[in-house]
Amino acid sequence: MDPEPLHVTRRQPLFGCGLLLLLLALLASAPNSLTAQSDSTRELERTCTRMTDDPRPANLEAMQPTIDRETGARASFLTGCRLIAEQKWGPAGKEFEKAVKAEPGVAVYHFWFGRATGEQIARANPIRQPGLARRVKGEFDKAA
Repeated sequence: MDPEPLHVTRRQPLFGCGLLLLLLALLASAPNSLTAQSDSTRELERTCTRMTDDPRPANLEAMQPTIDRETGARASFLTGCRLIAEQKWGPAGKEFEKAVKAEPGVAVYHFWFGRATGEQIARANPIRQPGLARRVKGEFDKAA
């Protein structure tokens, strides 16, 4: 006599499906301002990258009207980008810190603040380096 084969039925977890449906419903009803904000932040970062990739004085002067149009954290961020392009690491770090304090939820601000502080480490005396390194790690953790 052959034993009767076992039939295994697979059950779908109800909790997981319900959670997935809830998540999809929330995403569908989310306003487009979330997308607009992330697009705006991406454009801001592109502007910063353009400044740091091509730090010629003529390019930096051409970017000045863009910096002047911004206010608050965005203005501090772009000013910091210009200062990084000019290799003024300390003042750039202070501008990025202003941006981070004004809008702590923007990862791009934390990343560039960490970058400016990292550049300061290379030029700092050995006694200051460990404290700056901890700060850089903290900012990169917040950016991620």
